Amino acid sequence: MGRRARHGCVLALFCALVIACIAQSQAPVKQLTKGQVVQLLTGDVPAKRIQTLAVEHGIDFQITPGTEQELRKAGADDALISVLTQLAPKAPLLIVTTVPGGAEVLIDGKLVGVTIATGELRISTLQPGGHYVLLTKKGYYDRGKDIDLKGGETLTISEKLLATPPGSDTGSHANVSGTPSNSEPTIIVPDESVAAELYRRKCAGCHGSMGQGRVGPSLQNASLGEKEIADLLVKGSSGKKAPHGKPIAGLSLGDARGIAIYVETLHK
Repeated sequence: MGRRARHGCVLALFCALVIACIAQSQAPVKQLTKGQVVQLLTGDVPAKRIQTLAVEHGIDFQITPGTEQELRKAGADDALISVLTQLAPKAPLLIVTTVPGGAEVLIDGKLVGVTIATGELRISTLQPGGHYVLLTKKGYYDRGKDIDLKGGETLTISEKLLATPPGSDTGSHANVSGTPSNSEPTIIVPDESVAAELYRRKCAGCHGSMGQGRVGPSLQNASLGEKEIADLLVKGSSGKKAPHGKPIAGLSLGDARGIAIYVETLHK
């Protein structure tokens, strides 16, 4: 693209921003993206004018060392970098707690730390947006959860890990890549909202929406623990009445673990 054509594109972007500013009373104005700032810089828009636009509209990106280098390469001076740094959204804080402690925390497949003995890990290096959190500890089933972080937000995840059967390697802890170290498939236990929906579909018809009991017994004071409930769901028992004389169709072991943990929340 020639210099004149490039300047024309940037001028069009600049005009669009001005029009948006005029229409501010009618609709919210979007914050400037890093790409827009770079395009303005490379289009010879004065840094002073970009500062003004940034102050008026705000920006939606953080100033990391890599971002600063990219902006300076496009023509940003110290004054503009300083203004953008002040306007940048604060990094989100993710607090992960596990029971028990000592669980590895993987974000998007990369190991970021281990929860301490009291079960807490604070992570302040993540970018805003969607991430996948995997909690893993040898001798316990893995727990997975999708999260959405917003700039400046503090998000807390609290998870209780469920022990695997004695002598079983199923769900053993994962390595740094997120692949189980014993090559067994990772067992993902759904979060509470998904587990609640599974309970509604698979269990509420007999045990009631709140576990109060209907055709089947109440679960609000159930004597079975999480492991026993999960095993009953995926294996069945010949000594139990239907439908628990055989495995419940359509439930994975992770789903069963999620339902078992959810049932515990119904206890009175």
